[in-house]
Amino acid sequence: MAEASDEKPVPVARRPASLQKARERLRDAVLEAGIQFSGGLGTDAAIPFDEAFVNITLLSNNELKDLFSQKKNEFSTSAERDRLQAAFTAVGRSRSEVPSRGLELNELFHTRGGGRALKNVLAFGSAGSGKTTVFLEMLVYLWCMGRLWPDKFDLVLAVELREPEVQAASSLSELLAPKLKSLNLKKAELQELEDHICDNPNRLCVVLDGLDECKFDSCNKFMRDLLRRKGSNDVHVIVTSRPCPDAYKLSQCGKYQQQIEVLGFSPENVHEYVRKVVGGGRAEAMLEKLHEKPDVFALMSTPIFAALACELFLSGKGVAKCSTELYSAVLLRVVERAGGAACKSFADAKPRHVQALCELGRFAFRMLALKKLVFAESDLDSSDLSEEARHLGLLLACKGGSSTVVRQYRFSHLSLQEFLAAWYMERCL
Repeated sequence: MAEASDEKPVPVARRPASLQKARERLRDAVLEAGIQFSGGLGTDAAIPFDEAFVNITLLSNNELKDLFSQKKNEFSTSAERDRLQAAFTAVGRSRSEVPSRGLELNELFHTRGGGRALKNVLAFGSAGSGKTTVFLEMLVYLWCMGRLWPDKFDLVLAVELREPEVQAASSLSELLAPKLKSLNLKKAELQELEDHICDNPNRLCVVLDGLDECKFDSCNKFMRDLLRRKGSNDVHVIVTSRPCPDAYKLSQCGKYQQQIEVLGFSPENVHEYVRKVVGGGRAEAMLEKLHEKPDVFALMSTPIFAALACELFLSGKGVAKCSTELYSAVLLRVVERAGGAACKSFADAKPRHVQALCELGRFAFRMLALKKLVFAESDLDSSDLSEEARHLGLLLACKGGSSTVVRQYRFSHLSLQEFLAAWYMERCL
């Protein structure tokens, strides 16, 4: 995936030794984490990154840009989120299937055919389409291994916009500080690295993941300007988002010359993913069952569904008939693990674990109603969440690196929060 760079490389002799150490630490962090079968949804197994990852199709999205241009007066408030999502989905459905060959990662910062160099990329994708896996994990990993942009960037860092420290950043140094501190460099090495970034901003690529999961208007002015690409223009920026009003505004600001859509897995990718994750004869048995259910096989183009389906198949649950059954089976798997015994239905589960799941569903519903995707300890306390509910494994602590920031939490995946809220409404109201 190497590419010729239009940026003038910094001579090796002038590159600090801390750069190589940072690259190695970033690589080790991705490899150590591996890929969870279901994004952390109740599984205790992870697959080595190199063994599990399958390419996700990216498409330069002129259709979506045209749609946005035509609808530019219709998405001015958050109340229009549903209509924007519906329009985005309609564009996706206009294609008969996910193409097997799309945009390569090394093409992100160039116009088609290796033309004009670009600095700003806006990547859209629906829930579970693989945005975070591609841009927060795979892109960083490939760069660390020297297989992507080896001469273009001295550092590639990915941060999550939902993190409170990121939204509060008032400078590039503050934005990157939590990520750099997590590399456990010596104080002198950290300062050396920060000085190099400050002196060579054009050699830095920053991935800002999850615009739809942050409150843009609540961000510090520096962060709002960085997203709108006012000032700090030497830094290369990739922003990922579900379709939402804030993402629409960025798409119209004229600064994001490359706008792409993350489409998920092609049919060939689905086969490859199942064979890597499930393995052996069991993989072929799963694929055979999937081909008997074309609607379910179509769902597998969404990576989160593919991950969940493999997790459940490996746990002996077979192949689900639809996305609702898939997520329901995940929730049942969660209460199974909590109780330490297999269950055919929620009626077989221990009542206290089902009650804990209902509490978590009520909390998910309440936070969505308040448009909160990240929540403080006080939100958990005010919702009377029991210890049982808090420790089902569906709530994760945010990764803020400063002890001065109030501890915050989120669900392991936004689509899970949404389904859990719907499950609560159907079951408990």
